Amino acid sequence: MNGYILIGGRSLRMGSDKAQLRIDGKNLCHIIMEKLKLSGCEEVFLVGKHSIPISIPQIIESWPDHHPLYGVHTALNHCSGELCIITPCDIPFVSIATYRRLISKSITTVLATASTKQPLLGIFSTSKREEALSYAQQHRSVMSFVENEAYIVIPSDELHNINHPDDL
Repeated sequence: MNGYILIGGRSLRMGSDKAQLRIDGKNLCHIIMEKLKLSGCEEVFLVGKHSIPISIPQIIESWPDHHPLYGVHTALNHCSGELCIITPCDIPFVSIATYRRLISKSITTVLATASTKQPLLGIFSTSKREEALSYAQQHRSVMSFVENEAYIVIPSDELHNINHPDDL
């Protein structure tokens, strides 16, 4: 199974490219890539609007508009298997055990806290490829894309999202 790390966001709230941020000297993308590989992913790719100077293979989105589901579509289009893990670059605290739980699923399944789903972090079936594209082109919400999908509830600290400099 492959893993895909979404790096296409504009990082407006952070003020700098979140994909290149570091925690304890390690790049967020490398932290996530290592966990995905330790969880069983064979290959891990970055998916974004532009190439960035990080030593992880990268896939460039071909869509001019900004919508997170273009990244999901690009990952699902690249995926050669039936399922893949997709995660944003700004959620580096998901445990290896949680990733392994996702990998054990055979249907699209996202992670959630007790109160809300994280719609861009889960295992996704390639059968959702065209739906992701359609939602992006219609500017529909990412949450509506996964509203009827299975989910796994995990501790909220694992889904801590780094959006502001204070979150580091």
